[in-house]
Amino acid sequence: MSELARIIREEAAKIVELHAEIRRTLRLSTPGAVGATAYSAACDAMHSYRSRIDPYLERAYTEWAYADEELLEFVVCYLEVDPRYFRSGYIKAVLLTRLKRSDPDEARLARIRNMLVDAVERRDVPEFKYYCRLAAVVASAELAARVQRLLDSAEPAPRRCARRMLSYMLRAHPRLLTHGEVSAIRRAPNQRDPRALGLTELLAALASNHEGDRVWAAQLLCESGEPSSIEAVKHAYADVAARSASGSSMFPFGRALQPWLRSEEDLQWALSVFADVANDQTRFLVTELFAAFPQAEVLTRLRALPINGRTTRWQYDVSVGITRIALREQGNQGRSSNS
Repeated sequence: MSELARIIREEAAKIVELHAEIRRTLRLSTPGAVGATAYSAACDAMHSYRSRIDPYLERAYTEWAYADEELLEFVVCYLEVDPRYFRSGYIKAVLLTRLKRSDPDEARLARIRNMLVDAVERRDVPEFKYYCRLAAVVASAELAARVQRLLDSAEPAPRRCARRMLSYMLRAHPRLLTHGEVSAIRRAPNQRDPRALGLTELLAALASNHEGDRVWAAQLLCESGEPSSIEAVKHAYADVAARSASGSSMFPFGRALQPWLRSEEDLQWALSVFADVANDQTRFLVTELFAAFPQAEVLTRLRALPINGRTTRWQYDVSVGITRIALREQGNQGRSSNS
């Protein structure tokens, strides 16, 4: 590991630690209490921290393209290391765009192409399109062949990313692959087409570490309407509610499940996830499920939940949930009276 790569990893770990402290103190904070002071202090520590890579990033943001050797080496190294911390995706999008306009030597070009293959294998992220745009500029027959081999990956995410990157490269360089190879890629089944996927593969995707795979698998399983598939999605939803730090995938999960939540047993399950399974970051998001049931009944059940032994945050979330559903019920009644 180079010294620069070591510094990038260490600074990324420090930023992750600072951000984790903000999240930790937020869970403990209540207005006017000691927790609120700790939360403010954690925010101040995060915002005032100046890392050793900040000077490089500041220069990288001001340059239209990277001609300086030191700065170019930092950008390539940063993308190779692929640090993941708060707002790092936005940083990578900028670096990839400016790197696309630069003129690296052959040694760095080889490293950039290796980094792009790694992006296909394990970086199914929102900024992936910027990797694809860079690939279109540095494309070679060897890079196209390496990416093409990933179409046979056992995981859906690398297959999907490989198709996407190849499409960018082929638009810019139509002769990178033979006509037969291009036709084979176009004939390959769309990984989001439920007719091209079996139940076993969908269930495996539902348990994937890739958030995007979990969401589309849940949506396809719910579209089938099979009771066993709906139960699998409900189990996965509860798992996300219990373990997720942000719950960002819970909204599409909940929207996919809503049409199939009808019975008393379903309502009891939703209440159980809300009251006993979800963590402090995801509990409020579970209230989206309650839209599938009679709102008056949900209100009655929420108000009847025992609060003894519950945390202040739990009681607050229940109170907010009751308020939200009461407002929704008032809106429904108002629309009914107007009609």
